[in-house]
Amino acid sequence: RIDRNWNASPGPGKVNLPDERASDTTEWGVSLGGPAVKDRLFYFLAFNRQLPTLDFENLAPFGSPPHRRSQEEDRSYRFAKLTWLAGERHRVEFTYLGDPVAQRHFDLAGDASVKDEQLPDRTRGGTSFMLHHTAILSSSFTWTNVLGLHRTAFRWSPSNPEVGPFRAQLDAPGSESFGRYGEDQLQRLRNLTLKSEVSLGWADHTLKGGLQVYEQAFEQTYKRPS
Repeated sequence: RIDRNWNASPGPGKVNLPDERASDTTEWGVSLGGPAVKDRLFYFLAFNRQLPTLDFENLAPFGSPPHRRSQEEDRSYRFAKLTWLAGERHRVEFTYLGDPVAQRHFDLAGDASVKDEQLPDRTRGGTSFMLHHTAILSSSFTWTNVLGLHRTAFRWSPSNPEVGPFRAQLDAPGSESFGRYGEDQLQRLRNLTLKSEVSLGWADHTLKGGLQVYEQAFEQTYKRPS
């Protein structure tokens, strides 16, 4: 637990720098692992959550007196792994990783002073899956196969969309204000990886060969007002 009341005072003019900004943070985690089937199937589970809050001081958006604004985050990480010893020569592993993050009033201090209190709330993060197979075919010959999938999503939304004199520009047909601040938008990213490799060892030498296929897809689901 980090408490802003116990933070060291920032240096002159550094109150809004990331390394010296007042902050609160709570973090906790738990992990558990062991055999599900003796000598055959093993599991490992882990979870970690972080709740940081950062302060911006003396912000003065258009028409507002200087004040403090807090930027809040909720980071949640989860991990799971199953290991199966299919035999003396085969090992199969399945892993899962999730890392969703929610951010409220997320922006830089300099940007906040010109964005009319319309700081965005954001969510980001994704899920990853991997299947890994290793076969020891002989004392010098190994075969490895990996199949992986990763999906990520980014979502921006104004936390207070009606605030600010520039809102009328966004609503007026043909008069959109695109550089002023971000509006609602959602982006998705997907990565797919397939890898197969053989390894031959003799004496002090190793020879490897294989194939790797990689595919990436990006999608802008929507972006308003555009």
